[in-house]
Amino acid sequence: MEFTEKHLASLKRMGEVIEPILEEGIEYYAIQTTTRYGASGGSIFKMTDGKRDYLDRKSYRDTLEEKIDFFSITSSFPSFTKIKYTLKKGEPIQAQVFDGPMLLEEIMQEYKDVVSDPGGNKRIEETTVFERGSEIKFDSRITFYRPDGSIDNYDRDSARAGDEFKCLDKLLGGTLQKVRIECEADYFSIATLPAIPELGIPEYFVEVDTSDFDPKDKEKVFEYMESGEPEKVQVVLEALKTEKGLRKRLNARYLNFVKARLGDDAEMEQYAEAMPKGSQIRKVLEDQKLDDDYISFHYMDGEECLMMVDLLGSLVKNVINIQDFKSEAMLTKKQDDLGPIYESYAKKVRRYLKREAKVHPKGWFARLCDIMKDLSVNRILYDHTSYDEANTSSVKEEYMFMTYLNSYKYSMDIFQSDEPDLTDIFWMLPQIPTTYWGDTTPDFPENPLSYKRNAKYCVDHRWKTLKR
Repeated sequence: MEFTEKHLASLKRMGEVIEPILEEGIEYYAIQTTTRYGASGGSIFKMTDGKRDYLDRKSYRDTLEEKIDFFSITSSFPSFTKIKYTLKKGEPIQAQVFDGPMLLEEIMQEYKDVVSDPGGNKRIEETTVFERGSEIKFDSRITFYRPDGSIDNYDRDSARAGDEFKCLDKLLGGTLQKVRIECEADYFSIATLPAIPELGIPEYFVEVDTSDFDPKDKEKVFEYMESGEPEKVQVVLEALKTEKGLRKRLNARYLNFVKARLGDDAEMEQYAEAMPKGSQIRKVLEDQKLDDDYISFHYMDGEECLMMVDLLGSLVKNVINIQDFKSEAMLTKKQDDLGPIYESYAKKVRRYLKREAKVHPKGWFARLCDIMKDLSVNRILYDHTSYDEANTSSVKEEYMFMTYLNSYKYSMDIFQSDEPDLTDIFWMLPQIPTTYWGDTTPDFPENPLSYKRNAKYCVDHRWKTLKR
């Protein structure tokens, strides 16, 4: 796509408007990327000592007679097109769509800016494309080497140069799988899978040391399975062919989760396809989603909600048969009988969580068990939550069972979100959760019990009681 006459006229006008605040002989720049929502970026900067020196937006917006806005131009281009605007006093603004070499230069600058900041020294970032839909999603593992000799490791569901990687993926025709960046103040390297020879980018390859693997060492097996490294996971799965007893150990811990993710016909050999990514684990364990006395789905997207429900529900399925619990609950004649039945199953789950929290305690599985064994849920929060995918989970009933595990009674706040499927378990809990609904239509399942129960709920600040 080319710049139109209308675009060029807009650039000429903006150049005239902004000219008073530009210094003579200095080039200024603004870089924007089209996204599925419009465009990102666009702040004006100049280069000072090799770093971007951004102009204060408020100062020039208050000074100028008209708004300087590149959005209307950038957003007219296809998604993940990157455009560079060059501003110079006395000259029209120039606009250029990024080609491959410019994109590579921009990626390098993004990372150079990080390591040149105080406290930065060396950064290694390994990014994997783990989902493709209307927009690709990234999982990044980052290692930061600090000047004081300390090393920080963390995972996140984005990349420093995420927009640039999406543009790179577009250049590759949607085939980008991995990116590895290593950067210091005076050094930069990039490798991708697949390689991009025309840009001089070699193929991503990292040799993983698996010499310490012992299939008879339960701790080591679980360490490899929860490492997030496909190469280590594959070593364990290969051992299934020859190592007696290994399949039983893995099935007991992970198979219900694999089936929740891939379907009832899935086998342990498919674990690598189902395993949670580092950023997904961080979302559940470290982003205050399971914290103090609540479970929060606040601003989570469909896949994130589904992952949380699958993780929690599969823990319960590892211990009890939810249909057995439902059958016993269905035989009750009054609600007071539900407490002892629930507790008889719940204590098995608690014992399991306490035991498993001690096995490879640094791994995500044990850490999740450690949180849930003590979490006394007082509230479940849905706020701008895309929950429809979680409603399809095959372990959503087990998840609902888990929510009451250490609770007496809890509430659900459901605001501007997809309605969660409360399932039959809602009516079988010893105390029915109170629900608050805001800008969301209340949706309750039918009561499968032989007697009626009361559910208190609030819709837009008005209290009601459902007798069902």
